[in-house]
Order: sequence, then C-alpha cells, then structure tokens
Amino acid sequence: MKIFSTLALLIGAENVFTIRQVEEFVAGIIYGLVQDDDLTEIEACLKDGAKLEDEVAKAVNEIMQGDLPDIIQGIQDLGVVIQELPADLDTCKNIQGDLDRIKAWASIFSDPKVLVPTVTKNVIANFSNITMDIQMTNEDISKQ
Repeated sequence: MKIFSTLALLIGAENVFTIRQVEEFVAGIIYGLVQDDDLTEIEACLKDGAKLEDEVAKAVNEIMQGDLPDIIQGIQDLGVVIQELPADLDTCKNIQGDLDRIKAWASIFSDPKVLVPTVTKNVIANFSNITMDIQMTNEDISKQ
C-alpha cells in the first residue's frame, strides 16, 4: 500500500500524472514483485505512457477514496495495468525475465472467480492499515 501513498504524494491533490511518475510507479511495482530496479530500462522503452497515465490515475484515485468497494476496484484496475506491462515493455529486452515472472504472477487477474475473493479477503484483513495509510497520505497532501 505504501507505493500508492508515495505516488499520491508525488502527484498531489490534482491527481495528474506525468510520464515520469508513471515510469517510477511501474518501476516500483516491478521492484516490489521481483526485487530488481528496472527504472532505467523502463524509462528507455515504455510504450503507451499516456494510456498508462490514465489507468494508474484511475486505480490510485479509487484506492485513495478509502472505502472498501473503491479500494477493491482500484486493486482490480491496477491488476489490469500489471497485466498490460509485458506488452507495454516488450521492447525492454534486458528485463524480459522479470516481465515473464510478472506475467505469471498477474494471471490471477484473468480469473475473477479467484481474484475477487482473494482481493476482498486481503483488503478486509488489512483494511485498518490500508485506511491508515490513505488517511496519512491525504493529510500529507493537504499540507502541501
């Protein structure tokens, strides 16, 4: 959840994303999943950044609403972003191994019968921490 808080702070209250912020967000997701820093490679070969800007903004804005349905929807929307990463980064030859691992991990997002109960269970189990992160992020944004 911290990655969403960090991104929300970067973009501020307007929730407008730049390509650079999306690149950093994507690199953060990849790092969180495979523990490799691929930012330099992502900066060089990310495709369809404008579409990613919109998709990431939508997901983060939903999560930042702080209620259970929006958080779950935001995570599902972020899953779509993660599923699209291998195509958005297919010219990044040096990180194809990482992208293959992400593609395998993200396969859960293709199966709503598995995804929805898994996401719902995990959000409910961590709801207190998630809402605390969201509240702290909103407070930090209001201080800017």
